[in-house]
Amino acid sequence: MAALKAFFAVPTLAIIALASAAGGADPALVFSGEDGTTWDLWRRADGAVARMTVQLDADSPATATDGRLAFADASGTVWVRALDGKLTAVTGMPTPCAHPAWSPDGQQLVVACFRFNNRQDDGALWLADLESGAARLLYDGPGLQKSPAWSPDGQRLAFVSGFRLTPTRVIEQIWVLELAGGTARRLIEGEAAAVNPAWSPDGKRLAYASDRGDTLDIWVMDLSEGRQLQLTHDPAYDDDPTWSPDGETLAFQSTRGGELEIWSIPASGGTARRLVAAGESGLRSARSPHWPVQQQEEAR
Repeated sequence: MAALKAFFAVPTLAIIALASAAGGADPALVFSGEDGTTWDLWRRADGAVARMTVQLDADSPATATDGRLAFADASGTVWVRALDGKLTAVTGMPTPCAHPAWSPDGQQLVVACFRFNNRQDDGALWLADLESGAARLLYDGPGLQKSPAWSPDGQRLAFVSGFRLTPTRVIEQIWVLELAGGTARRLIEGEAAAVNPAWSPDGKRLAYASDRGDTLDIWVMDLSEGRQLQLTHDPAYDDDPTWSPDGETLAFQSTRGGELEIWSIPASGGTARRLVAAGESGLRSARSPHWPVQQQEEAR
C-alpha cells in the first residue's frame, strides 16, 4: 500500500493541446512516458513522438473516437481533456481512482476506484455519466477490481479481478460483466494470471497479458470459439495490449529492449517491432499505450 500512496501524490497540472489523428495508416497512439522527472502523457503519430503534458504524473490514458482524452493523475483524480484542451475532473466517486475506459459512444466512463481496509487492497468499478456529471457504483466484487475495457457494442465490460485460489494465493484474472443484467463471469479458467484485457474493434477477440508461460506475454482469445493464441514468446515483460483502430495490430509495453518501451506485433502473429524507444525525445521509459476506442459499426 505504501507504493500506491506514493504514486497518488498531488501533481502540478499543465497540458499542451495537440491535434488528434485517430485514423490513417499510422493512427495516433497515446502513452505514458517518463523523462527522469515525472510520468507525463505522450503521443506518437506518423512516426514522431511528442509530449502532451508537463509535470503531470499522468497514467492510464484512454482516447475516445472523437479525440477526447481521459487519464488519471498521481492524486487518483480522473480527468477528461476536451478537444480545445480544457481539463474537467470526473467527480462523484471515491478516490483514488485510475484506469478510465470510454463507452463506445463517448458519453460515459468506467473507472476503477480503490480503498484500503485492514491492510488489504480492495476496489470497485464506477460508472460516470459525462453529460450529467452523475456517478454510480457499477460492480463491487471481492478483492481488487481494475483495468475495465468496454466491448465495442457497449453491452459488456471486461475487467481484472483478484481471484483467491487458496487462502494465501490470489491470482488476477479476467472477468466479463453483462451490463444489462449485472452478472459477471470469469472468462479464462486456470491458475495463471490474465490481466489488462482489450477488445478488438469488431468485438470478436480479446487481447490480454498472461504469465502461463512463466513470463508475462501477450495473448489473443477468439471469443466465439475459445481459441487462444500466444503472440509474444520473449523472456521479457510484455503487458498492457491495445488494438489499432483497424484491428490488424497490437501495441504493448515491453522490457525486451532493456527498458520499458512500446512495441507492436501483428494481431495474427509475427515479428514484434519497437514503436517508442527509450532515449527517443528524451524518454527514459514508456508504458500504457492506447489507441482510440472504435464504435463497432465504424470498425466493420
